[in-house]
Amino acid sequence: MLKQLVVFCALSFSSLICSCLSGSAQGQVPPDVKQKLQAALYAIKQNQYSLALDILVPLARAGSPGAQDRLGLMYLDGEGVTQSASDAALWFQKGADHGYSPAMYNLALLYAQGLGVKQDYYVAFGLFRQLAQGGDPRAQCNVGIMYILCLGTTQDAIKAENSLALAAKKGQVNLDRHLYTMNMDGQPQCDKDSAIGILKRLAKKGYIAAKNQLARGVNSDRSSARPVATSPDLYPQPR
Repeated sequence: MLKQLVVFCALSFSSLICSCLSGSAQGQVPPDVKQKLQAALYAIKQNQYSLALDILVPLARAGSPGAQDRLGLMYLDGEGVTQSASDAALWFQKGADHGYSPAMYNLALLYAQGLGVKQDYYVAFGLFRQLAQGGDPRAQCNVGIMYILCLGTTQDAIKAENSLALAAKKGQVNLDRHLYTMNMDGQPQCDKDSAIGILKRLAKKGYIAAKNQLARGVNSDRSSARPVATSPDLYPQPR
């Protein structure tokens, strides 16, 4: 099982998403595909990974972004397959190419951490920002912290607070268990003292992401977390 992963801003690899049953960018999931995805998710919950793969692989190859995303999670966590972050990234990319937001989010996390792909904060920031503009509070939170730490973008305290405020409007209670701390090592264009000052100010205002980042520091090491696969049609989704 993949245990040693980094936590990003107000969510983490613990917030890796598998919203397999939600509508795709092209529309709602066809009933027959939805039924198969439900069967695959149930099989995974029962640790029947071979059965889940028998269902997911043909769907993923046929272009189902929900199946592609969930198959990526199986590779990331080594569920019934040889654990491979690079294979996970390939399947997340396929889902992201459909405009499928869970796969886009998961792919952004991989790029942010350099897991299965070459680390690229610019790609990660672009994906997070696209999702944030669509209203995803996890992505809004990540974008806010990245604005503070100059990860994939220039430092901008105003844009950082605006993004964190949008996430806070949707509630921060459940975000607290999905915290991901970023590392600004290797970002010479970013002033550490300035970043800490912004974090302190926003933490005093009650933003959980800023509090968590401040508690771990701006050069924190990787911390323990793992993916949590959720489906809005079957399980409550963090808000």
